[in-house]
Amino acid sequence: MRMLLVPGGGSSVDGYFTALEQMLAPHATLVLVDPPGLDVASGRRWLRLPDHARWLADALRAEGGEPVLVIGHSLGCLVSLRLALDEPALVAGLLLLDPGPPIFGALLPRPVLRTLGAIRRVARRRRPARHPRAVPLHVRLRWFVSGGVGLAADVAAGGLAGIPTVLVTAGEHAPTSIIPRTHERLVQLIPGARRETWEGTTHGLHPEEPARVAETALRLLREQRA
Repeated sequence: MRMLLVPGGGSSVDGYFTALEQMLAPHATLVLVDPPGLDVASGRRWLRLPDHARWLADALRAEGGEPVLVIGHSLGCLVSLRLALDEPALVAGLLLLDPGPPIFGALLPRPVLRTLGAIRRVARRRRPARHPRAVPLHVRLRWFVSGGVGLAADVAAGGLAGIPTVLVTAGEHAPTSIIPRTHERLVQLIPGARRETWEGTTHGLHPEEPARVAETALRLLREQRA
């Protein structure tokens, strides 16, 4: 089985998942790739959700092989969701580690989201592909926040049906705060998805609990094969 690791914050995958990589390597083929244009030193990198997802899809197809279990952290969860929505044949499952920033669009009424999703399906057929480009942090964050509504609409329209999904919420978030609320609503929009809250953890789930992350990923893998 292949596993694709998607780091958060537009970070390089190099050194981001070190402990997790060591625990997963004996059990799966890990796919670790950075998008072109990533320049951590200058803070400039392109991360429009569809662009990043499209590049990851191209990289997966170039390598060949079976579909991947995608493990995303933070902003990487949004990229992972976009990849699964746009290229479902490439994704065998999703493990989302404390997605952020909050996907505010998920809190819109479900009928509104489904209507938006239907409109977006038509619009995407006519939309030309954009050339990826590097942008400063504030532009990237604006892209992610604005792209969250479309992302939630596509999820609500059933775009992830058939893709096993586990979403982990860090225990540091107050239960009634915006992040757990958006996490719970997102899971409700994904058929068969489940959410786990790991008490005693912060946003940095993967370096704090690498063994638990690895076991959750492998459990998800076993469930797919059962």
